[in-house]
Amino acid sequence: MDAEFRALVISTQGTLSDSECQEIAEFIEAREFKYALETLCGFLVDRNRRVTPDLYIRIHALGERLEDFDPYLLESVKAIVID
Repeated sequence: MDAEFRALVISTQGTLSDSECQEIAEFIEAREFKYALETLCGFLVDRNRRVTPDLYIRIHALGERLEDFDPYLLESVKAIVID
């Protein structure tokens, strides 16, 4: 799962700032994957960033595999997916 999260962070470069990516990477390094994904979703939703369908699919797939991940966050990200 570690590699999948690292790839996800790389795919958000250009969408998220370097400091935001670094914050998420710190959670990944600590193997706190739920917090990493929650933080990523929060940055995307709170700042109304553009989310591609591919990025959403990756986020959703990881969120589905994590225990107790908030489905509302996934729906919030889905709402800002661009066509």
